[in-house]
Amino acid sequence: MTSGESAIHIIGRAGSTKNSGYFGYKYSSAGSNDNVITLGHWGSDHLVTINGIGNVSIAGTLYSSAISSEASTHYLGGIKIAAENSAQNYIAFAGTTGDQPGNYNHSYIGERIYSGTEKSELVLAKYNDVEGSSGSDRIRMIGNNIVFDTYSSVITPSTGAALSTAVGTGTVSTRMTIDQDGDIILSNSAKLKGAVFYEALNAGNTDATATSPRFYSPSSGKGALSAGGAARLEFDSGAVTVGATNGRLNLTSATYSFGTSFWAGTSGYPGYQFTGSNSRFGFSSTTGVIDVY
Repeated sequence: MTSGESAIHIIGRAGSTKNSGYFGYKYSSAGSNDNVITLGHWGSDHLVTINGIGNVSIAGTLYSSAISSEASTHYLGGIKIAAENSAQNYIAFAGTTGDQPGNYNHSYIGERIYSGTEKSELVLAKYNDVEGSSGSDRIRMIGNNIVFDTYSSVITPSTGAALSTAVGTGTVSTRMTIDQDGDIILSNSAKLKGAVFYEALNAGNTDATATSPRFYSPSSGKGALSAGGAARLEFDSGAVTVGATNGRLNLTSATYSFGTSFWAGTSGYPGYQFTGSNSRFGFSSTTGVIDVY
């Protein structure tokens, strides 16, 4: 055989276009990885080939080697999912022990039309068991940081773009990052500390510790902000109660050295303090009388 020649076996109905198929061998040169095993139709040559290192070419598109196996190490290049219709654009996994292996109905990665004729979405889905002895069946994301980006203008990567090219197309903005400490960093650089964030949004009915302010519910229908182990601000459907020391609502000033505050005066009657010491006045228990201190 000389370079470019093929030896084939023909199987089919007749020696005419698409009425027979063949399998065979195409020679390039001695010991070359370009020597291939080939499959084709009469009139459509070399539709599928396997070269000397296991790379598979389908309709002229080369796919790098074989999918990984437990027996030995292989390498797999970029995978493109081709489908006859959009309902087939997904990967379904066989399933694991106890979760109906072989039914291909528990775990999916794919895209679908969710509305209209072209509004599409990428779906990462895991089904079956909820929390309990058999579950939960869940999705785990692992990374030193987990980053969430969005874009506001249309982005269309070039046809057949590699992943690195697609990611670099257009302008995207990072909206949220979960860092290695579990802190949530938002796009405006605000940081929600992992443990503190939980304390601050606790839905229970326990006051905060001395070092951890907390929103909580001291009783039905009432919310509160506590600090130092006691409620400092309480609110319900009709009132807001300030519970700081002496019931004061402090006002500060960057210009003057003293502060002003509303406070609970003698015997709980309201008053107003206009210096940092005892210069203040309040309503008296006697009708029509204002006490000055």
